[in-house]
Amino acid sequence: MSARPLVVGLNGWGLLPGPNGREGIDAIGKGILAGINSHRIEGGLPAYTNGYVPLNGGDGVDQVKLRGLMADYGADPADGLILVGYSDGATTIHREFRKGFARESLKSACLTFVALIDMVRERFSSPFVNLVSNKAIPLQDAHLIRAGKVYYQNSGLWQGFAQIGPLESMRFEGVDHVTIDQSPLLLRAVIYDAVNAYRLHGPTAPRT
Repeated sequence: MSARPLVVGLNGWGLLPGPNGREGIDAIGKGILAGINSHRIEGGLPAYTNGYVPLNGGDGVDQVKLRGLMADYGADPADGLILVGYSDGATTIHREFRKGFARESLKSACLTFVALIDMVRERFSSPFVNLVSNKAIPLQDAHLIRAGKVYYQNSGLWQGFAQIGPLESMRFEGVDHVTIDQSPLLLRAVIYDAVNAYRLHGPTAPRT
């Protein structure tokens, strides 16, 4: 039997002046899994009930756990692996690529989809967050991501990086850094993009 589809959701920093994104990220992750299961059932495959894994992305607390999940997937990439990170959760994902750990963990496997939501810190070692609108940063080993997108806002004091490597970007208006994770539009957009990536690149995708 193939490995289960796996969606990993990483919240942000717990000391933010507001929620750390746990509720919003959990809603997105579970929504993605529900969409994947619906697609699998349509294709005659069994649904999975335990395919969502929440991790603490604040200050990279669960960095090693994320690396372990990526290594497990790299050893048996029979099904999809989708990573969703908000704020420091996005930084935790980005750090795996910046440090070269993703290359070591994934081997030749590729992530099905990566969602980086309002990432405002490039490094945990720096106390500074991004205050500049439309700033771009690199993404090493981006070829290990089959599909991905950056979701950001640039209307608040802390502004998400607008461009991360070659990933597509989507800007949200009427929200700031501590409210974007609760946006219904964000919820729908990330779930749609992730499930669509699974349809296109997962084990049920048409083979040519």
